[in-house]
Amino acid sequence: MIIVSKSNDKIKYINSLKDKKYRDKYNKYILEGIKLVNEGISSGDNTLEFIVISKELLESHQGGKELYLNLKDLDNVLEVDNKVFEYLSDTETPQGVLVVLNKKENTLKDLINNINNNEKVIVLDKIQDAGNMGTIIRTAVAFGINNIVCLKGSVDVYSSKTIRSTMGAIYKTNIFYVNIDEMKDVKEALTLNGYDLCGTDLKATKFLNETKPNNKTVYVLGNEANGMSEEMKELCSSFVKIPMESVQESLNVGVAAAILMYNGYIGGEA
Repeated sequence: MIIVSKSNDKIKYINSLKDKKYRDKYNKYILEGIKLVNEGISSGDNTLEFIVISKELLESHQGGKELYLNLKDLDNVLEVDNKVFEYLSDTETPQGVLVVLNKKENTLKDLINNINNNEKVIVLDKIQDAGNMGTIIRTAVAFGINNIVCLKGSVDVYSSKTIRSTMGAIYKTNIFYVNIDEMKDVKEALTLNGYDLCGTDLKATKFLNETKPNNKTVYVLGNEANGMSEEMKELCSSFVKIPMESVQESLNVGVAAAILMYNGYIGGEA
């Protein structure tokens, strides 16, 4: 049966997940679009609660006919008309497919275990822009960084804009939200395992290209407008800045993150 009413209880529930409050309440999020849905289904890390499809919209896009045939007979599929799908969609040109997934639950204990296993880590201090967050996640995955630590107050990685901007990379790394007190426990675990928590600051006396690449350097990137918080600075044992020849005061945080991760983990000069 095709759902044609926006007042349907399941439709109202799915639509509520556009709001962070309800994503947190139900521990769910929405993933939309043919490419991202295919990756979400194949990731193996998430349980699909619902698959919502609009046959007409889906089949009008490349790869949509095949996906429709693969999905239409599954037990958790909700088939809707175009108007209902457009109501649920958060994009200008809906592709006719979205899924509701469980958020991946990563705990502080998991993070500390990963640090004990010498995995790569990066810390984000209240990054606000969803596009910047998505760029940093994609870049971290490209450089094999398994753990992204976000200070609470950072943008929600499960917002639709962030999800789209990660281009599927969100499935390939672990993301942790911690408060400043929990970050002190993270700092202790890092120190015990030989890591250096390195802040980024325009007032730093050392340039990035004066440091040696080291998988145990954990860079901290600050808020777009205000940089690192004073509380976070107190936890850092060193600081660096990116050398620039122009009078430009700072770089976009996504660009800065890419430079730090490349230079720090792969191509830096001593």
